[in-house]
Amino acid sequence: ARHVIKEHSKSVISCPVHPSQDYVATISSDGMWAMTDLAVGETAFTSSAGATTQCAAFHPDGLLVGLGCSDGIVRIWDFFQDAAAADLSIGKKGVSVTSLSFSNNGYYLAATGAEKVFLFDLRKQKVFNTFDLAASATSCCFDNSGFYLAAGDEKGAITTYYAKSKPFKKLATIHEQADAITGLKFGPNASCLAAASLDRTLTVYSI
Repeated sequence: ARHVIKEHSKSVISCPVHPSQDYVATISSDGMWAMTDLAVGETAFTSSAGATTQCAAFHPDGLLVGLGCSDGIVRIWDFFQDAAAADLSIGKKGVSVTSLSFSNNGYYLAATGAEKVFLFDLRKQKVFNTFDLAASATSCCFDNSGFYLAAGDEKGAITTYYAKSKPFKKLATIHEQADAITGLKFGPNASCLAAASLDRTLTVYSI
């Protein structure tokens, strides 16, 4: 192994990479998150979001990181200042934020919690739209153009949306996987969508 980073006392549950590709954030069930320099394998700092962090995503500008917490708050963290820049609520107390994804221009943030997808306008720092899913939401992802959004649930269904219409337009629901969707990622130009699942499959769908 090139580097082995041991900064947490419990399981590491997520590790998003900074847009510069120079750093990685590790999110742990111990309630802490850390930023590590990939070149040297040294942790720049560790911090707590104030509630157990469930997921994280970097803003495209690289200056901010979104932390999805167990108290229904998305904490926007300025990691250079090591301080919270804003707290965004999904409006459901006691509901964990399970995944986050920023649009390519950084204007929008998608968050999942319970059986919903919440869309934040970061310029106004509030939810402007929500989508209902058939089961608890587990994952979401914007494509690199910001035109498309996908959300997966605990039953293995994936719903796609067109993100350039107002409001966002539902396109289709796919249900070919037998268990919870654990990760989603669009391919180049949204030509395909890769979906990882607890059913032990990685399925690549044509768009």
